[in-house]
Amino acid sequence: MINLEKLFENFLSAAVKNFPGKYKTPADLEEDMPKLYEKWLNTPAKSLGGLSPTAYVDELDKKGLVFDYITEILSSGGEVSDVVTEKMLQNPDAVFELPSMCRSGNEALVSYAAENLQKTESKEADEVFLEAAANAEANPALRRYAYEYLSSGKERLLDELLELSETLDGDAKDFLMEILACYKGDKRVYYALVTMLYRAENVPLYADLLAKYDDPAAIDVLKSFADENPEINYQEFLELRYAVERLGGEWTAEKDFSEDPLYKFQHEDEKTGRENPLDELEKALKAETAYKRDDDSDGYVS
Repeated sequence: MINLEKLFENFLSAAVKNFPGKYKTPADLEEDMPKLYEKWLNTPAKSLGGLSPTAYVDELDKKGLVFDYITEILSSGGEVSDVVTEKMLQNPDAVFELPSMCRSGNEALVSYAAENLQKTESKEADEVFLEAAANAEANPALRRYAYEYLSSGKERLLDELLELSETLDGDAKDFLMEILACYKGDKRVYYALVTMLYRAENVPLYADLLAKYDDPAAIDVLKSFADENPEINYQEFLELRYAVERLGGEWTAEKDFSEDPLYKFQHEDEKTGRENPLDELEKALKAETAYKRDDDSDGYVS
């Protein structure tokens, strides 16, 4: 099968060669790109048996070969042309074929399929991404797309997400709670986050998620947690403090961490006068806190 992206690259190279005065810089070419792409789509090519790229893709579709074409191109390290993707998404079988691709072992195929499955907003997409979110061993790329999909205004799935979270533990539970924290204003989510904070299995994460949830009621919860749990370590103490400050609260609690390993490591250079690289880390965390207070953006980082 013909790699249409390569064909388009050749078309652009020919345009630059034939019109050197018109395309002097990459910006010149970029400005004309929509027109050039439209022309390419409708220009017959010898390598396509005299068909235009549009007609070639139509033939693939008539023969039921669009998904085979995509698999072959991606498996060989190529890129799928937009004209093929657009045709694929118009195919009713897309909601059945894309989930299968998502479960394949090919990274390029998984990423392509997941990105386009998102666009279908189908029950099949819901199932694939819920399954990936609940499985800590699922393909990392698929889980990133699951985060994007499930955290972006899927209120219709909120009940299911909450129910699913009750069945999970460990990393899978944490991942799903990161998604749920994006659904601000639902008290069920808030109480679930508070519950996880008090389990104290991952205090830094849930302090951060409560700040992200952005309910000022969490200020007193975070302070109380620190007061009621004197065994918290230095890192947990810092994250609780930063969360309170992000929510607009004032942190006044103090604690002696002189025996805490992280605290000792971070402050040991004060005695020698050597510069401590962790000081820069704390400064960065404080800067991030100030930034998030102004613009608490969402985003999953794997």
